[in-house]
Amino acid sequence: MKTRTEIDCGNGITLATLQPADAEAIAQLANNRTIWRNLRDAFPHPYTLSDAASFLDAVENGYLGLVLGIYVEGQFAGTTGVVPQTDVHRLSGEIGYWLGEPYWGRGIATVAVGHLVRYVFETTELIRLFAGIFAYNKPSMRVLEKSGFTLDNVKKAAVYKDGKVWDEYRYSLLDEKKVTALRP
Repeated sequence: MKTRTEIDCGNGITLATLQPADAEAIAQLANNRTIWRNLRDAFPHPYTLSDAASFLDAVENGYLGLVLGIYVEGQFAGTTGVVPQTDVHRLSGEIGYWLGEPYWGRGIATVAVGHLVRYVFETTELIRLFAGIFAYNKPSMRVLEKSGFTLDNVKKAAVYKDGKVWDEYRYSLLDEKKVTALRP
């Protein structure tokens, strides 16, 4: 059995290993068209209890990298995680997150991302985290910026979502100490 990760972020916010009992809450919160519009097509819509069970199985088996639940006062509120890259990009990880609509606008995603970043940089060899954000997802851009990420570039017409082509904003954050130690 895997060890349970739990990160106290303060103010009633916790990042923790997802549990099978979270399936119903995941399905309920994830079944939201606005959330789906901001994520890759691998995130289904509508989102069912069966989708939640498949997701939890993939997390349990390590297929999705590091994935943690975001909990507010003990209630499941969303997920965040990092997918380590491979080959020459093996010191980078792609960060992702989503938060259920009842929890929007309260700074929860920013707190969760900030704590996840610290955890990843302290417990892994990763030196760089990055994210691609669809042009219309300004709240997610603000989450990253408040968490110390900077805009690297804008990839023109890089994303096809919901029947339209969109630009993708690429953000990154470096663990400067690790980067300095590894530079020539």
